[in-house]
Amino acid sequence: MRKNPDCRTFCSSTCYHPAKAGKGNPKWRGGKTVVKGYVYIYMPDHPKATKKGYVLEHRVVMEKILGRHLKDTETVHHIDGDTQNNEPTNLMLMDDECYHRKLHSKYRTRDANGRFYGHAESVSAYI
Repeated sequence: MRKNPDCRTFCSSTCYHPAKAGKGNPKWRGGKTVVKGYVYIYMPDHPKATKKGYVLEHRVVMEKILGRHLKDTETVHHIDGDTQNNEPTNLMLMDDECYHRKLHSKYRTRDANGRFYGHAESVSAYI
């Protein structure tokens, strides 16, 4: 009986599971995924990587611009409001989350019931 040449044999599940992660997985799509409107990229060695090894792409882009890792207090703002547009010209570094929240809350609008439902205008017009 001839074995399948693509079939690999492993000594244990400890050796099997790492071989199926990342590029070893047949469902690998290049290391990008979108979660709740934000783009994550696969960078397992990054200090802010999730348990699965993903990092927010806009933070990585800003780190490349600055030439250093972002501090825990620093936030990246998307100027046009599109969280999937991670072009360097669309990103702005905020010193802290407090100022970032104030920026967004200042231009939010309310519906007939008084609930917030979006921005009156582009936030970028006020920066």
